[in-house]
Amino acid sequence: MDLIVLAFVPFVAQFVGALVHELGHATAGSLMGIRIEKLVLNSGPVLWQVGKGTVFEIRTFPGQGLTFRGPVSPRCRRLRLGVFVAGGTLGDLALLTAILVTLRETDLPGLAVFSLLFFAARQIFQIAMNLWPQIVTVNDFTVANDGLQLVRLIRNTTPPDGFDEFYTVFIARYLTSGEALPSGAARSQIIADYALLRAKRGVLPPELIERIEVELSTMAVCEQLFLLDGLITEGLADARADKLPDLDRWSARAFDLAPDLQTIRSSRGSVLIELGEVTAGLELLSTGLTGDPHNDCLVHAFRALGLFSLGDEDRAKASFTDSSSLFDHERWHGQVIERIVLRIGRTIGEDLPRPTTWSADMAGAALRT
Repeated sequence: MDLIVLAFVPFVAQFVGALVHELGHATAGSLMGIRIEKLVLNSGPVLWQVGKGTVFEIRTFPGQGLTFRGPVSPRCRRLRLGVFVAGGTLGDLALLTAILVTLRETDLPGLAVFSLLFFAARQIFQIAMNLWPQIVTVNDFTVANDGLQLVRLIRNTTPPDGFDEFYTVFIARYLTSGEALPSGAARSQIIADYALLRAKRGVLPPELIERIEVELSTMAVCEQLFLLDGLITEGLADARADKLPDLDRWSARAFDLAPDLQTIRSSRGSVLIELGEVTAGLELLSTGLTGDPHNDCLVHAFRALGLFSLGDEDRAKASFTDSSSLFDHERWHGQVIERIVLRIGRTIGEDLPRPTTWSADMAGAALRT
């Protein structure tokens, strides 16, 4: 009988430890006003599921757990996320403390003592592994563990909510023939850092640009293209003379990697126009339309700049009108694309038409200017 009990101790310890850990996350998150969407224990096919607001799910095979949260309010976001992430380890520590107190204060038979010591050892191991920063795979999800998430929060490099969706949607646009979208640990951390800055609408700091250039060759081609295209677009906002050599180098590298990718062709063509190689630039822009309003708005704008440089003012203004018709005032106000289009408009003597409806942010910005 004792052997049967001992055989089940590891499985019970795994289940109880994972349950307490995930409940720690859920409790801490709820206290911080974070909506808890789902708690998952074990791995494999779903064995049992219950709940509507918060779903609790037990799977077939012994394994770790996951707690899925909803979006976090921007107010005190780092603090809220920090408490949520630390909640799992606090739950582990609470269980470990309860075990040690039980061992100290009660007189238990040998089998119970052994079982509790196994529980305690398992908790110590789990705490250590959770706090050691690393990328882990749990239930087919590749995620940053608690330790890595806490490090990112301290460094303020936590990816914004929806990063996985952002990565899947935007990086996929730069996939070349035969290339698969990177997943999990294969994804570059710089993508998350870049996305975080873009979400904040912050200016790219020189140290991040330097990191991107140093680590480009270690990334997947689609990641390289995404970052290079981002650097090019950012640089084209003002197209300063001292930035043109960088823009030339970045766009040439991207074009070498994916000469047939339309958005890369349009970026290279835009840079060539800024460099004065107008004919070559216009040729690339002629095949740069993708159907994406963001891309096509810029293609028409730089085509207008190129035609204006050649002295064809009527066609330049017509092309700028095409660009203006695609401009989304509500979504792009205050972003890099607006700075580019306004700069080109000033150069050729045109301006963006005012939107028919203004958001509060847009009206406030207009009053400040």
